[in-house]
Amino acid sequence: MQERVVITGMGMISPLGYTVDESYHNLRAGKSGIQKLQNSDAQTALIGGVINDPYSHSSITVKERRRLDRFAFFALEAAQQAFDDSGIENNCDPYRLGTFVGSGIGGIETLINNIELYNTRGPRRVSPSFVPMIMPNAATGNISIAFNAKGPSYAPVSACATGNTAIGEAYRQIKAGYIDAAFAGGSEASMVPVAFAGFANARALSSAYTETPEAASRPFDDARDGFVMGEGGAVLILESLSHAHARGAKIYAEITGYGTTTDAHHLVAPEPTGDGAYRAMTLALADAHLQPKDIDVISAHATSTPLGDAIEAASLHKLFKEELAHIPVTANKSMTGHLFGAAGAFEAIALAKMLANNEITPTRNYRSDHHEGELNLSDKLITKPLTHGLSNSFGFGGHNAVLVISAFTS
Repeated sequence: MQERVVITGMGMISPLGYTVDESYHNLRAGKSGIQKLQNSDAQTALIGGVINDPYSHSSITVKERRRLDRFAFFALEAAQQAFDDSGIENNCDPYRLGTFVGSGIGGIETLINNIELYNTRGPRRVSPSFVPMIMPNAATGNISIAFNAKGPSYAPVSACATGNTAIGEAYRQIKAGYIDAAFAGGSEASMVPVAFAGFANARALSSAYTETPEAASRPFDDARDGFVMGEGGAVLILESLSHAHARGAKIYAEITGYGTTTDAHHLVAPEPTGDGAYRAMTLALADAHLQPKDIDVISAHATSTPLGDAIEAASLHKLFKEELAHIPVTANKSMTGHLFGAAGAFEAIALAKMLANNEITPTRNYRSDHHEGELNLSDKLITKPLTHGLSNSFGFGGHNAVLVISAFTS
């Protein structure tokens, strides 16, 4: 018998806030976390969804932070919040508690800093913690140590689909009965000049709204011209329903479906027909035993790139057909920018909150999309009964990962 998988804890740090409650409050209010960047190289870094003074609200000590790259700190901070929120402490066999927390890029800030030290002051100045700080699985390793999680663990790396991949793989382990609970999510802190330069030279970043940063991320809008970089961490505690019930846990929502595919087309460009995205959504719905008409809200990947948004819109039209006109779509990146490896987990938490509150968060900067067909987006908070939501994440490398999250019913 397969286990049902529920969300019992949530934590995040994002451009919209230091906690889930603060971030979601600003998300539902339509507030942008995108701003002009201070002390930046004007050639490469002008705007972004940055977290100001992230350490000021954390219980992680200065001593502990010295061995953490910024991305791993975000992951550990979000995991601590989720762990505390879940009440699972002393209520789970450590050998049946897994850790699935990924990053699209890993410890690039530490990498850059130590290369500079190596070049200017010699190899003896490179930190002995250099390698464990830059490796993409540093977040997973630090979380498992901090919370004595001795079950299966790994750090999914699927670029912008990382967060959904981590949640989906944890969901499968719990559903199959291999473990009782897991940390699942993603983190990213790659807002360094060389990363901005690389994305800018690839013509992927927005460049038309540097004086009005709140207007720069405009998913599906005709005037979109690229994505905006962001940073953050988001982690969920997933748990089998039987285990959650046995300890009297509160339940936010249920993971009911997961689908994943690969485009096998190009390292950075999405497959032109959107077939990979379409099939991932189809697989997620089949896993949840749902039809397209059963979906009440779509949390789109929607990074604000001209090509990516167009292909996602086409895949949505292909799957939902005439039903799409009646299904509200929301695009969180219009307010956060692109959180890369953390994006899917941030959006999964946001969707769980929407389902719990029967509301759909607004999308900023969407005016019209005549090229791909109008989608049902709104710049206002929508209140309506919600049962099932679909959350898309697509990443460089051709990775597609889709979740179905549902309101919990006993």
